Amino acid sequence: MKVSRVIKKIVQRGRERVLLVEETERGYLGSELNVRGEDLVIKKQKKIKTLTDISKSIVPELMYDRIILALRAENVATIESSVSVFRVHQDELIDDGELDSLLFHALWSFLNKFRPLAAKKLNASELDLVIANIAVFGVKLQGHNVFNPLGFSGKEIEFSFRVSFISRSLLPILERIARRSESGPIVTERGAILASMISRPGILFDVDKTKTLWYEIGDECGFRGSIDWGYSNIYTSLGEVFGVSSEYIYELLPRFSSHRISLRVKGIVEKIIRDEYKQFKEFADTSLKAEHHESLRGEGRIIHFEDENIASVFSSDERYKISDKSFFLGQKTSLALASFPFVHPQYEYLNQLLRRRAKWLVPLNSE
Repeated sequence: MKVSRVIKKIVQRGRERVLLVEETERGYLGSELNVRGEDLVIKKQKKIKTLTDISKSIVPELMYDRIILALRAENVATIESSVSVFRVHQDELIDDGELDSLLFHALWSFLNKFRPLAAKKLNASELDLVIANIAVFGVKLQGHNVFNPLGFSGKEIEFSFRVSFISRSLLPILERIARRSESGPIVTERGAILASMISRPGILFDVDKTKTLWYEIGDECGFRGSIDWGYSNIYTSLGEVFGVSSEYIYELLPRFSSHRISLRVKGIVEKIIRDEYKQFKEFADTSLKAEHHESLRGEGRIIHFEDENIASVFSSDERYKISDKSFFLGQKTSLALASFPFVHPQYEYLNQLLRRRAKWLVPLNSE
């Protein structure tokens, strides 16, 4: 994966050591990554049973420049949205004191709006919520993008925030992990980051083994709902019909996608896939309707399958096209998640202000 000149500058000319921990239905996957020239590469990967095992799995004397924890939706709520603030003296140039005040005003407006939603999603009270990470990733003044509003004038300023909320019960574990990082861990919601890296507006369905999580992609990017349908439904149905193990079905599907099976077997597989396709579509439409996203039921849908065989089935035949795009990232998921902090322009000055003012709000903040 190519790394821009901005990233190379941040990663200290290719010497940054990154640890990425992804949470999936099957546990945790730890990936050590390094920057080599213009490429972000995975040095090694290791399966981790629980969060508490993460610090144990790290080499004792090793410190990482950056630790990224990409957790599932039930453990973290990552929300991206924008907040506008009107200036009292719109013709005067913005100075440091006013910028600090405007930024903090916008932050409180963001928290007042989204903290209740995060609490509901995590099934926790607002008092039990902790901000794991907070960042500015966009600024507009009078509708125009700017990197630093200092020295400019205007009536309205808009800040785009990315905030990750966690339950207070996770804090002790994350604090132990934070000691192994030079800058403190970046804690984020795995699916929300995948959604935020897609430029087009719409819906992302992240299909795991037993459940599908869906995210809105647009001005507000974040988790919206879940569906009790996973790719294992197809393996289970095929296994029951043929009376064989899931391992055999795992070998059968690539042959089906490449038309290397008999017509009789092909017909049976096609019927099962059509039935599962219908069930997924019904569940998806019902969930979208419940969240008042009916306008997106028929378009703007992108599906990320956590299984390569199933992704191949749904992308190889127009009859099973349940979205505008179906894809499987595999190991590229790790590369995408590890590079997400660099996707948006870097507002380092504003984020320094934010971290300083919000230090008491963010326990994992190392500054």
